Amino acid sequence: MLTSLTLLTLLQLGAPDLSVAGPCVPSAVPSAVPSAAPTAVPSALPTAGSTAGSTPRGTVVELVVRRTADWLRRELTRHHVLAEPTVAAPVPFTSGTAFCDGAETAFTPYPAAIPCPCGTPSAVGAGCPNAAGTSTTLVNAGTDSVSAADCDLVTTGLPPNKLCFTYFGQNVAGGANPIGIGYGNGIRCINETYRLDTQNSGASGTIDYLLFQTNLPNGFTPAIFSSGSTWLFQTFYRDNPISGCGNKYENMSNGWSITFTP
Repeated sequence: MLTSLTLLTLLQLGAPDLSVAGPCVPSAVPSAVPSAAPTAVPSALPTAGSTAGSTPRGTVVELVVRRTADWLRRELTRHHVLAEPTVAAPVPFTSGTAFCDGAETAFTPYPAAIPCPCGTPSAVGAGCPNAAGTSTTLVNAGTDSVSAADCDLVTTGLPPNKLCFTYFGQNVAGGANPIGIGYGNGIRCINETYRLDTQNSGASGTIDYLLFQTNLPNGFTPAIFSSGSTWLFQTFYRDNPISGCGNKYENMSNGWSITFTP
């Protein structure tokens, strides 16, 4: 949007000397900044008039400037009138670790998993590719704090509008190294199958469980996720057969391990 702004610019003729007394602005400077209707931006920086006053170290000039708001912001930033914007660093996941992915990655303290049954590896930290050529990823988008009770198990990259569920246990499936068992088009990472409620992945291909607020199976209560205990999570979903890999209709996300804290 074009704006008409009055910019009070101090054009210094030398380095400022803060010890010099005297007024630094003329009395003609208005107490409020007027505004005007939008106008077209000319090729050169226009001025609609100026008033000047002398100081011991320079000249004060009041310019009526018409430019875009973006130009003004850039100029004020360049001359340190406005602070440079700061960008917060992304917060890494500190509430668990991936394991048993389709890329045969070793995640401390877990060894690598077996290769994906259909021969195509995934990206690091994701499950084996599905019939659509994509992979699902399970993470904890909350924390591992029992008192905060905000553990948030989010699975993305699922086929749309499929029935899926996340399940959990405390023991890794398969051998000691590599871990995992081939299951459908994916790798089963956990021995137990304590299932959370089934969800539909919807158009976004996402399911989400707030662990401490969701229904738990087998009469469990959230108290089982006690401080110091480690639990493993994985998401199961229906898939279509992958060409050249038989009639397999199941797939899995990566595993996600959480050691809960107070």
